[in-house]
This record gives sequence, C-alpha cells and structure tokens, in this order.
Amino acid sequence: MKQIYVVVPLYTFPPVAANQQDIVGRIKLFQELGYQVTIFPFPLPDQKFDIPTDEKNYGVKIEQLERKKDLSLGEYRLHRLWYKSSELINQESIDKLNRLVQQNKPDVLWFEYSALSPLAHAISKTYQGQIFFRYHNHELKHYLEKQYINLKDNPRYGLSIVITTIPNIIGIFSCERLMFRVTKKVGFISTEDMRYFKRRKNIDFLPYFPLNETERHSTNSGKDTIDVFYFGSDLENNVNKSGLDFIVKKIIPCLKERDVNFITFHILGKNPPEEYKSLNIPYLKLHGFVENLDKFLKDMDIAIVPVFYGMGFKVKAYESLQRGFPLVASQRALSNFNGVDGEDYLIAQKPEEFVEKLILLKDKDIRERLGSNASRLIERDFSKEKVIYQLKKILS
Repeated sequence: MKQIYVVVPLYTFPPVAANQQDIVGRIKLFQELGYQVTIFPFPLPDQKFDIPTDEKNYGVKIEQLERKKDLSLGEYRLHRLWYKSSELINQESIDKLNRLVQQNKPDVLWFEYSALSPLAHAISKTYQGQIFFRYHNHELKHYLEKQYINLKDNPRYGLSIVITTIPNIIGIFSCERLMFRVTKKVGFISTEDMRYFKRRKNIDFLPYFPLNETERHSTNSGKDTIDVFYFGSDLENNVNKSGLDFIVKKIIPCLKERDVNFITFHILGKNPPEEYKSLNIPYLKLHGFVENLDKFLKDMDIAIVPVFYGMGFKVKAYESLQRGFPLVASQRALSNFNGVDGEDYLIAQKPEEFVEKLILLKDKDIRERLGSNASRLIERDFSKEKVIYQLKKILS
C-alpha cells in the first residue's frame, strides 16, 4: 500500500473548524485513493486530544510533533520571524520526521500551510520522494488585511502594530518563497489567490472538501418574521467580527430608518464581543457556539455574509450555499464561486443593498428558488468527483 505523510500545524480531530474539516476531508480522499495515512500534527497549546481513539476512529496513524522555539537553526532565521512558523521550526521535530521518513520511505509528503516550508525544506535534503503543499489562503495579503482592521480599530497602538507587522511580512514572504522552491505542486483552495501567483508553474486548484455531508435546508413557510444567520465562527478573529460590526453598525440602522421590523439577525460563533453582549440591540441575537447546528438552522431562513476582508476561500459562504440557503453576501465573500448573481445568490456591497435584498427575500418562492440553485451550484463545482479528479492531477 502507498504511504502518505500529512504534516499539519494543529491537531485535526475532531474536525470542528473549517480548516480541520478541509484537512480531514482530504485525508478521507487519500484513503480512498489507496494511501495509508500518517498524520504529523503540531497541536495548538489549548487543544485537547486522544491519539489512540482518533487513530481507531479515523483509520490513521498519528505521530505528534512538539511546538518549540529553536534559535540554533540559523538557516531559517528569516522564516521564523512569522509568528505562525516560529514554533514549528525546531531540530527535535525535524529529527523525528526525518527518522520516520528514512525508516518507512513514504511515497508522498503533504504539508498543510506555507508556515511548514522550513520543515519541508529540512526533510527534502535527504528525502527522495514527492513533496506537496496545500495553500489555504494568500497569507501575506490575509495578514496585512487583518493588521489593517487592527490598526483601524486601535489607532493609538499604530506604531506598535507597524513594528510587529514588518518582521512578520519578511517571515511570510520567506516561507512562501521556500515553499515554491521545495514543492512539486501547490494545491490552492482559492482560484482568486492563484491569480497572484500566476507566474508560478507548480500550482493547481484543489477545491475545499469537508468531511461530512450537511442537511439540506427546507424553506420555511407561514412565518411573519425572517430569521437571518451569520456564521461568525470565532468572533475574536477580527475578520469574522467585521461582519458582525457591519450588521450592527450599518445594516440595522438602515432597517430602523426604513421601519422594517420583520427581520432578526442570529449571530453564531464563540467569543462574542462583550460590547454587544451587554447591550440590548433590536434585531440582534447572539447565540455563541452552537453544538447542534443542523437543529438550530431548521428555523433559519436566510444566510448573510457581509465580510469585506480576508483572503482565501470563504467557508461561511460555502456552508450556506451547500445547505441550500438563499445567501446575501459581499463580492469578496463570493469571489471563488462561479454562480450568477440573482440566480444562485444575491450580491450586496452597501448597507442599503443588503436591506433591499433581505426585503426581497421575504417572498418564500424567491427564497426557495435561490436555495435550490445554491445547492446545485455546490454540487456542480465542489462535487467529490471533481475534488478527487483535481487531487489525482496534483499527485500525478
């Protein structure tokens, strides 16, 4: 049986977050393609896990790697300036992975995120097989946009934000450059991000593919109110929070001005801001992390993604479309979907446009048509067959 080693900068089980879903979904496809999978995770400090149980449940081998800063590796001094890469570059992890690679000679080494490129480069000095990377988003632009939001929200800390930004830019650039040197091919999650690297020859598109199928939404009828939900995920992330801010500070005032009183916004996601929890804001309900998502979404009518920042693939939009919800979203949120505005989803940029589209969707028949088209769009462009085809193409 062919062997593939998958190296990840976090522990992937249970696959709750979007990046975990994407990684574990792909592991399942590796197994279907005949690979024996060994995972090498760098668990995050707050992650709890049970390796023997997860090995049994998911049919994989797991070899844990340790996060540790190691200043002895001078060759990678620029790469570790990026905070995401700094603890992944250490001699102990290099030695463990190298030992198992030399011992078992896997057919493929697969690395998730460009932050792991120094580790891949260190192993490539003795490894004769194929190395591939999964690129989750345009790291440099994604980081800069998050810093821009941080600067906008905290202008008095402008100098300290700039000072911390500069070394991270050098680190990100160094890691991405090294990734393209060491890999045979990079599988991009985003067609939009691929355009920034169009001069690179070793790139290809690899669609997002979650592990679990989701429950198809049925259009609610006979309701006097419209329930609109926003997948906030982790609201400490300032890109996610920016969507909530837009709803509260832009859309809700516009609804009040027009005296629209049949819409309620439901915000899902852990760590909701205290500033909103302590206020009684009309039109708004904060639900925090929702355990049984399928049950909760049965009562929802419309999905909204008013996010104008953040590179890469917007899983918020994917989840809503896949479930068959009518979706109102920004152009940025829908930049990786080849649907038709007005047929598969509704695009809005200004608060007034969001309000107009939401009012339009009070019509049950329009909601039902958009929801059906949304499901078909995902089945067409993100089917298992299409993802397997792209994965085979990359691995070939």
